[in-house]
Amino acid sequence: MAQLADSLLAAWKFLRSFVTRNWNLEDYPVRVEYFPDVLRRSVFDGHPLRMEYDSNVVERHVSCPPWSGTWFAHVINWPEMSRFGDSGGEALASLRTDFAEWKAADERLPRPGICSMIPEAPALRIAEHPDLAADFLRRIFNLDYGLAWVSDEADLRCFHRETTNDRYVEKIVLAYGVDVSDIADGPVVAIFERIVALGAWSGPR
Repeated sequence: MAQLADSLLAAWKFLRSFVTRNWNLEDYPVRVEYFPDVLRRSVFDGHPLRMEYDSNVVERHVSCPPWSGTWFAHVINWPEMSRFGDSGGEALASLRTDFAEWKAADERLPRPGICSMIPEAPALRIAEHPDLAADFLRRIFNLDYGLAWVSDEADLRCFHRETTNDRYVEKIVLAYGVDVSDIADGPVVAIFERIVALGAWSGPR
């Protein structure tokens, strides 16, 4: 239902985008949600941090929780425009600041509802893994693959604006049980091919 609601909101904002060209954040399909995938039910008292993700459970020795914000504000289908916060209001305020900075820097604004910032390049290798691509983008970036263009040259940085890929490498380990830290700076399709080669993908979930 959430994906359908996102698709309908994106379609509505896309149609409205032809009314004006001076787009503000309100012209984009924005979603604010509690995001347990980012900070699962965690207990930290000096012992290993136990984190639950779907059916997988991992334990790590850490000195503090890995992520502080459990609320996520994002522009649907524009993964670079997303922020976390300790409350819905804080995440949305952070998103507004990020959007204002993007616009003030004269960065190209993608059309609301479509929002693909990924260069249009060949996608022959990506096309070999449509189900995995859809599952991966949904679980790792909360992105609808059907409304985005992903080329063979796209890498993880096409989908976020953080300084490193570390958090997403961690999410990939949790989601698929595959370490991609050595190829995280390369094309996403190489990550798909490793997941398949290691037998970590058996079809849509």
